[in-house]
Amino acid sequence: MSESERVSRITLALLHDLKKPEEWWWLSFAGDDGRWLGVAVVRATGMSWAIRRTHELGINPGGEVRAAPIPHPTDPPAALVDRLIADKEELDRLTREWTGEGLARL
Repeated sequence: MSESERVSRITLALLHDLKKPEEWWWLSFAGDDGRWLGVAVVRATGMSWAIRRTHELGINPGGEVRAAPIPHPTDPPAALVDRLIADKEELDRLTREWTGEGLARL
């Protein structure tokens, strides 16, 4: 894929996502070698904007990303939001405080 095709594809995805309602997104990052790099929780109108938000905040470590909207009825605690959490124990503790069930709930 050429650079102009890639930019065009990204632009279309961003425009499409603008029509969606804003929601919380869980983004899990892994290095090119598959090593887990951490999780970020951000508010955005879609996956493309969620990834863009991590870049704006300077918390995107690069590599591969898997992203999904968070299907929890309450907002995440401030300690989980807009930062990269690379410590699994801290992530599990914060998630447990929020959901009552830890990472298994999400």
